[in-house]
Formats: sequence, structure tokens, C-alpha cells
Amino acid sequence: MADDEALFSSVSRGDLARTQALLAAGASVDGSRKLDCCPLAVAAAQGDLDMTSLLIERGAKLDLGAPRDVHNRLTGSLTMAKGARPIHTAIGSGQYETFRLLMRAGADPNVANVDGFTPLMSACLVQRVGPHRASIVRELLDGGADPAMVDTYDLTAMHFAAGKGRVELIDMLAAKAPATLHRAGRDGFTPLGKAAAGGEAAAAARILRLMSAVGRRPPPAGATTTSRSRCPLNVAMEARHWNVVDVLLDNLDPIKSSVDFGTAISSALVTKRARLLSRLVSAVGEERKQKKSLAGMTFSSSPILHIAVAQANPLTTSVLLAAGA
Repeated sequence: MADDEALFSSVSRGDLARTQALLAAGASVDGSRKLDCCPLAVAAAQGDLDMTSLLIERGAKLDLGAPRDVHNRLTGSLTMAKGARPIHTAIGSGQYETFRLLMRAGADPNVANVDGFTPLMSACLVQRVGPHRASIVRELLDGGADPAMVDTYDLTAMHFAAGKGRVELIDMLAAKAPATLHRAGRDGFTPLGKAAAGGEAAAAARILRLMSAVGRRPPPAGATTTSRSRCPLNVAMEARHWNVVDVLLDNLDPIKSSVDFGTAISSALVTKRARLLSRLVSAVGEERKQKKSLAGMTFSSSPILHIAVAQANPLTTSVLLAAGA
């Protein structure tokens, strides 16, 4: 155990000679389960190519997971989840070269931590991945990473890419697994919903175009049903991401069957956004082919026209009257 701790310490310091000596003396190349993680995970996270190569040459297990959650001693924040592998630590630390070394050595691109979080999800989400993000995702996909895998919240890599507005990654993932464009997580958010919640207008526009191009696909076995999906338009309006709202209204066809126009119109009314209200009313007219559909629309049990009048807002009132409310 003492030698294992000494090895872990020498790897952490980048002391190659000391590490070689400890291995020659019988220290375990995989360390001890009493430690927070294996030496290979540390070397990979630090981007130490020589150390990573040495440990791999000496037989280190490429897919040995962390035995427990690891937290920052000062802040208490989670720094490594139970089950994280060296490939997770390399990607999460933005160490492209050690990531490539692990992949060439045969690391499994589909390993997951205790939360079902895969290397591909990490590459799509974690900020520290850095400038090599697209290359990492491409190499993971080429190496067999499955973009349809879900974590414990039923989220895919596509959800994470969409929520962060990573348009290039969205394209790569959709090319491999187009059905993930429609999949809802346990929270009811599809990738489009994640883009809407994050105010990522460019990502929302790309997803809508891809949805139009690929059409509706049957959800994967075990997928959350779309009836539980949150309406992306309402999500964007709740968050007041008006740029995303405009994108959604410009590209309604792929999502029109799931749009809750009543809630959207009520929200536009309450926030006194006359231009948006006009666009929504127009969309309702096109969808239902009749103006009288607004006549019975209510919000908090009050007719929407009454709300507009009570607000003394002539713009929203005139929009509703012109639409037949």
C-alpha cells in the first residue's frame, strides 16, 4: 500500500524516474482502490504523455474507474464522479494528446461513470475540453462511440451539444444518430428544448433544419415519449430568449404538432410583446385556418382579450381584436 501511494504521488508530480523505480520494486501500476483514482487517470488528466505511455506499457488497465466520487476539499464541488475512467479525465481536462494515446491503446469509447456519463457526453458538455473539442468528438465517433447512449437522466450527447450551442457537434451527432434529435430526457427536454432553454439560437436553427431534413424517426426502445416533451417555444418564452422564439416561429413545421399556442399567446400578452403576439396569432390562424379560435382562449381563467384591455395596452388589444378575439 505504501508503494502504491508513493507511485500515485510520483505520477502526480510527473516524476518519471521515481515512477519507474517504484514499478520495478513491485508497486501496482493500477494503484490501490483506497486511492481516489488510478495513476493512469492522473497522468492522462495532466497531459503527461511520457507518464501515460509508461503506465500503459507496464499494463495499466485502460478502463479502470474511480472507486468513489471525488470532491474539491475547499469548495466541496464534485471534481470526479465514481466510475470515471482515464479517458474521461483526459477529455475533461482538455488533454487531446493523452486522449489520443488512450484511444490508440484500446480504451473503450463507450465506458460510463456511475451517472451513465460517457466520454462523448463529456466532450460535448465540459467547458475545459477546449479547442480540440470537434476533433475529439470526431475521433470518438470514428472509434465506435455510440451517440444514442443515454445517461441516468435519459439525456444523450446531442442534448449536451444543443444546450451549449455547439453547432458543429450537432451536425456530427445527427449524422450518426438522427433519432436523438427527437428524444426527450426525463425532464421533458428534447435537444431543441435544451437549445431553447440555453438561448442558443444558432443551435436551435440547425436542429430545426436537421429535423426537417431527416423527418420523424421512431424513438429508440425505452425512450421517453414525446407526449411528455416540453414545448420548445414555451421554454424559450419562459426564459425570455426572444431570439430563439423568432427562430422557432420562422421554422414551425417540424414542431407545430407539439406547440402549445395558448400558453405562448398568453405569455406574449402578459409580457406585453405586441410584435410577438401578432406573430403567434398569425401562426394560430395558419394552423387552425380560422380566426374564431382565439375567441375562447383564456389565461388564468380570464379571456385573453380582457387581460389586454385591463393592461391598457392598445397594441396587444388591437392585435387580438384584429384576429377575432
